[in-house]
Amino acid sequence: QNQNTIGTGINGKLGVIFRPADFVRLGATLETPTWYTIDDSYTEVLDTKYGTTGVDSQFVNDSQTYDFSYKLRTPLKATAGIGLFVNKQGFISADVDYVDYSKISFSSVDNLNSDVISENNSEVINTYKSAVNYRLGAEYKIQNIMLRAGYGVKGSPYKEPKNSTALKTETFSGGLGYRINNYYIDLAYQNVSYNADFRPYTLAAGKSPSANVKNTRSNIFLTIGSRF
Repeated sequence: QNQNTIGTGINGKLGVIFRPADFVRLGATLETPTWYTIDDSYTEVLDTKYGTTGVDSQFVNDSQTYDFSYKLRTPLKATAGIGLFVNKQGFISADVDYVDYSKISFSSVDNLNSDVISENNSEVINTYKSAVNYRLGAEYKIQNIMLRAGYGVKGSPYKEPKNSTALKTETFSGGLGYRINNYYIDLAYQNVSYNADFRPYTLAAGKSPSANVKNTRSNIFLTIGSRF
């Protein structure tokens, strides 16, 4: 099986920053949907080998290619944030995103495959909902050393009770930064955790087997650079 996907897209982002006081920054960003035009080409071929006593045989069917072109629109994203600065030694920031994943939509390029397009759009509406993401961060400077910490939550885009265990994604982070002249070194640790519910198939009675998987991932980042 081989799939080749080619696409182009366009979107826009507009933001504003307001400073009501020297130590306060307020911001807002509006990111438009992204409009994609996508061309999928899917090819499959089956190679079967079998044999009887003393005889080996091979069968290869003709390759089949399926082409499908469609348009995809992602949801709009709205963000608001605040930053509080402490005597030029540190700051605390918070950001909130709102995304309505049920607004994802497909449309036809050539007015073909309308049944597939309609089925995909119905599946999006029945599966996804709006979600709120938020992030908190802080930094404090002690001479040339910066202490950093952060926490973030990415809300689950799935409706209840379907995929009910595919919950939010949580991220914890901490790090150190060092500055000397025009050089800097940054070291950060990040822990990402989320739950997911996997089912090999779905039964009408809702009694299909499932596995709840708890995922935890740790990342370490080291950055060395120079400003000029």
